[in-house]
Amino acid sequence: MSDLLTSIPMLRITITKLTSDMRFVGLFFIIVGAFYSLTIIGAILGIPLIISGLRLRESSDSFSSYMLSGDNNMLERALERQSRFFFIQKIFIIITLVVMVLYVIAIIALIIAVLPYVDKNMYFSTWTFEHYSLGKVEQTILVVQSFLAVQDFNTLKCGENLAYLLMYLDSLD
Repeated sequence: MSDLLTSIPMLRITITKLTSDMRFVGLFFIIVGAFYSLTIIGAILGIPLIISGLRLRESSDSFSSYMLSGDNNMLERALERQSRFFFIQKIFIIITLVVMVLYVIAIIALIIAVLPYVDKNMYFSTWTFEHYSLGKVEQTILVVQSFLAVQDFNTLKCGENLAYLLMYLDSLD
């Protein structure tokens, strides 16, 4: 029996809980990795998840063997397998952060690229709502809203909307 296990009584309880949690988390990583691996692109993430889950379960088995035998080589193997698990997770975190930064940069670049093409004098189309089953009040409200949505009152759009508004209001009688 290892001197470490006999000298620290709480260590046995802590390692027992640790091995149980490591087995569960390792199994979870293996299952999630298997689901990711159902697609070709997902396999890029799934295979490392499966490998890291296996390393965690191997570490758990080595801790259990250490508890039974007290062999320090099993403790060393358990810690080595656990360090491999954390190394894979560290790589995942770094890759995730890089992808997130690239995603934010791509969104900002897309907004900057599209912004000059946004028409600042956009208005709501008034001719399409005859296709909907709206009552007279709702149609009138939409026509007035469409007319008020025009920001530049010197354009032809404003004149067209005003003419349409007047024709529509005359047809209500």
